[in-house]
Amino acid sequence: MKLLNKIKNENAIEFQVLIEKSEWEKKHNEAFEKVAKKTASKLKIPGFRPGNVPVEEAKKHVNEIEVFETTTNDLVPQALTFLEQDESFTSDNSETVDTPSIDILDFKDGELTLKIAYDLYPVATIDSYNDLVLTPIVNEAFDHEVNAEIEHALSSKSQRRVKDENELIEKGDEVRFDFKGMIDNVPFQGGSAKDHLLTIGSNQFIPGFEDQMIGLKVGEQKNLEVKFPDDYHATDLAGRSAVFEVLIKEITSVKPQELNDEFAKSFNLPNVNTVQELKDYIHNQIVLAKQERNSERAWLEIAQQLLAKAKVTPIPQSLIDREVSTLKQQVISQLSQYKIDLKQYLEFSKKSESQFQEDLVKQAKETIALALLVDDIAENQKIVVSDDEVKERIAEMAKLYQGEEEAIIERLSQNPDAVKEFLLHKKVVNYLIDLNKNNQPKDTASTLSKQEDKPKVAKAKTSNTKKVASKK
Repeated sequence: MKLLNKIKNENAIEFQVLIEKSEWEKKHNEAFEKVAKKTASKLKIPGFRPGNVPVEEAKKHVNEIEVFETTTNDLVPQALTFLEQDESFTSDNSETVDTPSIDILDFKDGELTLKIAYDLYPVATIDSYNDLVLTPIVNEAFDHEVNAEIEHALSSKSQRRVKDENELIEKGDEVRFDFKGMIDNVPFQGGSAKDHLLTIGSNQFIPGFEDQMIGLKVGEQKNLEVKFPDDYHATDLAGRSAVFEVLIKEITSVKPQELNDEFAKSFNLPNVNTVQELKDYIHNQIVLAKQERNSERAWLEIAQQLLAKAKVTPIPQSLIDREVSTLKQQVISQLSQYKIDLKQYLEFSKKSESQFQEDLVKQAKETIALALLVDDIAENQKIVVSDDEVKERIAEMAKLYQGEEEAIIERLSQNPDAVKEFLLHKKVVNYLIDLNKNNQPKDTASTLSKQEDKPKVAKAKTSNTKKVASKK
């Protein structure tokens, strides 16, 4: 074999390998015998039973195209081995994507010329990333957020009993009822509802409303005479007298859970044995939830700015196709959780298949580019993930699946690269957030106030960061 030529451009490298006549003839003869035996097993000729046609007789009926294809297919692995041991290949530091494409360039005088082409891994570079503008991040947990979670927990642990029909409403009871409000015997907008739930004494309604419900029983109707406060938010109702016709449908006695150390212990949380330790735990969970939420939002802001500033060499179609396939399967998997197929999703979103495909291609290109930029920044800043960090992360994830910890650890340990990629992505995002935390938009007051909204207190979601497949 001989290497005839090497052609390299921005996104591919091509080698032309000549398979000499002697090599071709040797493999051709072997292929001919192989195809002849295969033909003999299937050939039907008068005078011979099926499958018993002599090979010598079968050779007269061999398909030469099949022999040519078999010869070529048998020579390709040898050609690849020859090429990958040649100095022109080994001395080239280009990073290639997966397996190459192989085509026949020429077959002349018993010699075969193959084109072996490798897609080159794209390169993403960025001049600077210390000038990214980020919405201010507030990861603090406020007292009112902690107290709200405590109240919710107390409510969930309270003892509840539906009262009998002859039992009366008392303060603290939860009542389901219909009401219709009228001013001067005329119903007003927003003044009526059915099956409304109200805890008596919660002061959710205007003064006097809840007090007049005390003593009523299921099935009883009553007209409640009340007056809207002078400073009521609806100015057309402020200061006016109204009558609410109520019908009691169900009364539930609610015995509040006392906030004490026994209550704190009942959650079986690690190192939580007192009320203060429970509050500290909830405080930390709120902070973690805000960190997760704010990190995800910050990454969206960072990603768009990185893409706008970066320079990315052409991305090979093979890499785009593979990423599109992955993204499509992710969409299908997510839809299946809601018992929706792709066709139904497209109908609901009013998208054609071609539009959906275009969106996937765009997303694939951005995903690949961002993965490359994350790697580039990590390399430049010497951000690394240790094996111990990978093991620690795997152990954390396993804790989320009580009773299945060992199986989860074993499964994740078989693919530590995926965990390492997730941690590296997280480290780079945190680095970029810290680097640009003072680069805030001009108007930040409203944003800061919004971030004090109550977050959901839950364990951090363990989603894998999408990363381009391994380089060769």
